[in-house]
Amino acid sequence: TSSARERGASRYKGRRGDGERASLDWELSTITPVPSTLLTPPPAPAPDPALPPVPPVPPVPPDLMFTAHGLGSLTIMNAGAGPAGAFLLSTNDGLGTVTIPGLAAGASIARTWVRNFCEGTHSATVDSANQVAETDETNNVSTFFAIC
Repeated sequence: TSSARERGASRYKGRRGDGERASLDWELSTITPVPSTLLTPPPAPAPDPALPPVPPVPPVPPDLMFTAHGLGSLTIMNAGAGPAGAFLLSTNDGLGTVTIPGLAAGASIARTWVRNFCEGTHSATVDSANQVAETDETNNVSTFFAIC
């Protein structure tokens, strides 16, 4: 920075008739700014090619199964750790084929209907169109024989 200074003094008379005098000394300084250099931020670090990318976590599959199946009723449960999307449920004794909108992990759903017959083999298949990839596909069929 550079600066300039100037000094001075002034004398003043007091009020009229009292004969007093006052004085004032002064100094004026002016500072001239000097432009500064701006600091630029350092560039972002480049990615480290030695670190492998983090692999995605695979989804946890559901497992649809029967927890109860009787004359005109059944209960389906998702025993897997992941949710199941929509799937078909088919029976041979009056319900026919219906769409189940999905089941959260650990959730269950019950269905009842008027059956077409009593005595004979009753069967039901959950996920009958194989729409849901499950941890266990072998527990999707329930069959029993009834004597009425």
